[in-house]
Amino acid sequence: MKLKIPVTIPDAVNEIEKEIASFEGVWKQIDAFDNELKKFETESWLTLRNSHFRFEEFLQKWCDDFKASEENPLVANVLTEIQAYQVKTVTFRWPYCRL
Repeated sequence: MKLKIPVTIPDAVNEIEKEIASFEGVWKQIDAFDNELKKFETESWLTLRNSHFRFEEFLQKWCDDFKASEENPLVANVLTEIQAYQVKTVTFRWPYCRL
């Protein structure tokens, strides 16, 4: 006796492939952000404090990029952290770093 169960494996596989591609894109975006952020880590404080606007532009660029990307909890978390850092640190403390 054979069971007559409909097989929907290809549909499930396609959905999984789309989800994996979506997560891969998100991780590539976060990896690009992290690599660009590491460039600031290699600069000396004296150099960075005189051109702090570059860091502000960097944060704003990535805020815009993350807002434009598809909704994902990981992206939302990174975006929230960037925005919180902008409000707490950049807005209030950068003016005191100038000579």
